[in-house]
Amino acid sequence: MVAVRAAPTPRLVTALLGVLKAGAAFTTLDPELPEARLSLLLELSGARLVLTDGPTAHPLPAGLTVAPIEEPAEPGAPAGPVPAATATEPEALACVFFTSGTTGTPKGSMFTHRGLVNFTLAMAEEFRLAPGDRFLQLASTGFDVLVEELFPALAAGATVVLPGARLLARGTDLTRYLAEHRITGLELTTAYWHDWTAELARTGAALPPDLRFVAMGGERVRRDLLTVWQRLGVPLVHVYGLTEVTCTSATLRVTGEPVAADGLPIGRPLPNTAVYLLDPAGNPVPIGSPGEMFLGGTGVGRGYLGRPGLTAERFVPDPYGEPGARLYRTGDLARHLTDGTVEFIGRADQQVKIRGHRIEPGEVEARLAELPGVGAAAVVVREDEPGEKRLVGYAVAAPGAAPDALELRAALRERLPGYLVPSAVVLLPALPLNGNGKLDRGALPRPGRSELTGGAAAAPSTPTEREIAELAGELLGLPAVGVHDNLFDLGLHSLLAARFAARVRETCLVDVPLRVFYEAPTVAELALRVVQLQAEGTDPDDLAQLLAELEAEDGLAAT
Repeated sequence: MVAVRAAPTPRLVTALLGVLKAGAAFTTLDPELPEARLSLLLELSGARLVLTDGPTAHPLPAGLTVAPIEEPAEPGAPAGPVPAATATEPEALACVFFTSGTTGTPKGSMFTHRGLVNFTLAMAEEFRLAPGDRFLQLASTGFDVLVEELFPALAAGATVVLPGARLLARGTDLTRYLAEHRITGLELTTAYWHDWTAELARTGAALPPDLRFVAMGGERVRRDLLTVWQRLGVPLVHVYGLTEVTCTSATLRVTGEPVAADGLPIGRPLPNTAVYLLDPAGNPVPIGSPGEMFLGGTGVGRGYLGRPGLTAERFVPDPYGEPGARLYRTGDLARHLTDGTVEFIGRADQQVKIRGHRIEPGEVEARLAELPGVGAAAVVVREDEPGEKRLVGYAVAAPGAAPDALELRAALRERLPGYLVPSAVVLLPALPLNGNGKLDRGALPRPGRSELTGGAAAAPSTPTEREIAELAGELLGLPAVGVHDNLFDLGLHSLLAARFAARVRETCLVDVPLRVFYEAPTVAELALRVVQLQAEGTDPDDLAQLLAELEAEDGLAAT
């Protein structure tokens, strides 16, 4: 087992291919993971070798061998000797990706070489990739979608475009980037696709001419935005899958034709993949009736690394396959439609997806409960604003303790990756219980601004600050936003940044680049940048008068 801790650059790609060619297995580690999470994943993986692309931000645990990843040779450079690939059994371990776990410990899903090869060839076919294609890499390096962005394109002789870490979080204009880099295909989370489609509809912008398809999946699709997208003329590939079954198991290509189902179906299974919808007794349900989804075939992995009990619980004998074959019990509820596609209905448990990341609230709950001063804890997903899911923690103080909500959230940030950190921690005198003595999740209160920021809102002092604060409050669903509050702590994220920029453009009559929202994350800083942008390009003869007005109206020093 080799751990690869590298940013999404050509060095990452060569490291992954080198590990597979050597007959070893890899697990990828996001370079931005907090130290505690990094150490935990290394321990769980059993890796003794770590390949890195540079100095690490955190010290690695003792006993590991750390080696640098060499820069790939420049195109056209003389090729050195190429060692022969190591013969590998089809069921040998190829890689491990970790996902959130209900017990508080991440689960490492094991991909086999056979499953990875079948998935690679199948997705190259589903995406209709060819040597002239340019596929954009966007996923975090610790996310299993990474293999969907890399291996099918490489196997088809296409180009993978590597923009570096967190392109979308940097506030990049996605439409412009796709056009400038002649991207022909990419994959987005449903949430980001929703926001991007809404922005395209609002601005009337066209999609770049080179774009052939967009893959999307992870959450329910809004039908109104699907209708908008279909008018744009670019096919949408709806993907469904789970890490336990080699990333993707079913797809649906959506063109301009009407979709009959109420929701967007997850489609049909990939080659060598089986989908079974079973009742509680394990019998297939009739067409149109809901059943729990079980996945079988080549993509079913070897289970969870080092977790035989959990593996036996979720990877069950396949009564329809060859002797020894297994089905993965997904926990998803679905139904077969009359056209042969499968429609997702919901979950049979509390697992959710937020912005493409699979989250087990139980893992976050366990980390919150073990913090000093916490006597009891609960973590839920709230959707107080339609379409905006938010992870929220609730804590009850231990006897004699007085924990601080912001300090608890900061402690979780040191232990968990960013997508698992609750947007707020609410302190309660006791957790609400129902008549059976179980947690009444519906009675947990909505977090207020004070839980998100830990203090009273500082009032705006200028007209521009008031406009920005009101827009931020509307966008984030908060009654008040202080001028010195960090908007990202209040719930702003990359998917909302474009919408915020559009509202600022309409209200303040100035085009604020998306990167400014990251450089100036408070109302006060953002208002100052808006005023500066308003002043740019002003006729020099009018500039003195403008500065005088700003000094009088906004209280700014006319420097």
